[in-house]
Amino acid sequence: MLKNHPRSTTPLIGHRDPIKTCSELLSQDRFPHALLLQGPKGIGKTTFAYHLIRHLFSRDKNLPIMTPSREHNGLETFMEKFSKATKTSLFKRVQALGHGDLKVVERVLDDKGKLPRDISVDQIRKVVSFFALKSMEGGWRIALIDSVDEMNLQAANALLKILEEPPQKSLLILINHTPGKLLPTLSSRCQKIMFRPLTPSQTLDVLKEKLPDSADTGTFNPVTLFPGRPGKIVSLLQDPDQDLLETFSTLTKMLVTQDSFNPFPFLDKALPGRSTEKSAVFLPLAEALLEWLHTLIQEGLQGILTSPRQTLFSKKTPHEWSELYIRLSSLFQDTERLSYDPRHILLLALMKITHHKK
Repeated sequence: MLKNHPRSTTPLIGHRDPIKTCSELLSQDRFPHALLLQGPKGIGKTTFAYHLIRHLFSRDKNLPIMTPSREHNGLETFMEKFSKATKTSLFKRVQALGHGDLKVVERVLDDKGKLPRDISVDQIRKVVSFFALKSMEGGWRIALIDSVDEMNLQAANALLKILEEPPQKSLLILINHTPGKLLPTLSSRCQKIMFRPLTPSQTLDVLKEKLPDSADTGTFNPVTLFPGRPGKIVSLLQDPDQDLLETFSTLTKMLVTQDSFNPFPFLDKALPGRSTEKSAVFLPLAEALLEWLHTLIQEGLQGILTSPRQTLFSKKTPHEWSELYIRLSSLFQDTERLSYDPRHILLLALMKITHHKK
């Protein structure tokens, strides 16, 4: 849904430190040729990137509404102006990917409605060709890769060549959800900017902005499911069946307590029968389950889990949890590529999570 896509999201909520970093770099005229935006998925890195892109394009045209204060005590003003110009032609052109000096690389559904497994080398080569051209509007040439986690090895090597010989007045913005997945040779050639999850109040503000009718879910609080990551919550809340997120929350509670664990009511609701929309529903569900599992493992290794999640984590060794995460991630990717039955795959995943050696 384009309405809730990061290209359409405004205002920019949170992320004061990244804004301050960019403000300093711009005011000192030492902006890098490549930015690596790192942090968990769903916290607003891509939203930030599109605000920055519009800001740089507006500087080319000397548009005062997007020009930040050069005084550091004007950070609030800078942040406010960073989020404006939503009704200008610039905002709309970037929103529609109609700006001649912007190239966006991401996985998109193919003609058969399937999502490719990764970002290909051919997509990155088009970025090389893009940077070889002169600016159409006499300013910045900007390419956004969302995300570098999804590039295959050949694509990563092609990107490295761009970073080794960056064109003048060009900027690569790389979105990175998991730093460990990125080649060190790539990350070392970029200016890293770390993003932290939003606060509960900021997360709720994002939900009210994106989905005002869904932010209030009665007794169920969606903020607690993916703390600080409103993008993950929105991906489930904006599903035609808006009870899906609450149903997923119920499922995770069953996984944790393993009390009368019965996944079939959840599967019947989320992936009924042989619906033609099963795959479309499966993708956000699979992502959500992986994200939930990743958080469980991460917090388990940090020793900050509380009961009953700690009880579940103790059923397997950290190595077994990590192996399970890798296997499920690969299995979910293969589901679309090899046309597996989403219902069967999701059931298999749930059983693997709850199964433990006695």
